[in-house]
Amino acid sequence: MATLLAHCDRTTALGQRDYAVLVLLTHLGLRSSEVCHLRLDDLDWVEGSLRVRAGKSGHDVIHTAAMEMLQAGVDRALIAIWLGHESVETTQIYLHADLTMKEQILQRTQPTNAKLRRFQPTDRLLRFLRDL
Repeated sequence: MATLLAHCDRTTALGQRDYAVLVLLTHLGLRSSEVCHLRLDDLDWVEGSLRVRAGKSGHDVIHTAAMEMLQAGVDRALIAIWLGHESVETTQIYLHADLTMKEQILQRTQPTNAKLRRFQPTDRLLRFLRDL
């Protein structure tokens, strides 16, 4: 997402529009259809609020935003609140562990001073397996 935001030319009107749309999608978790239905009078500049009309799913963008929060260490319950879900279970469809996260988890679970060696089964275990 950071790469997409960085490529928006914010010196032009179109670039500013594109940047604003991407921010609405990623940082606020709006669905693409919700962004498409926004009108200027939905913005309240005094209150600093935005009225969002119901729209259809924008799963990929919401998934990306939720995963970025998860990777940043945000608790799943907080992500559920941010997405407007009533339960963490609903949020699970947007979250999954990617390969980087799995590698980080494995690094945390490996003993730091353990000496790695090949497993050597005992004769008793080998007999047991042979008799199966």
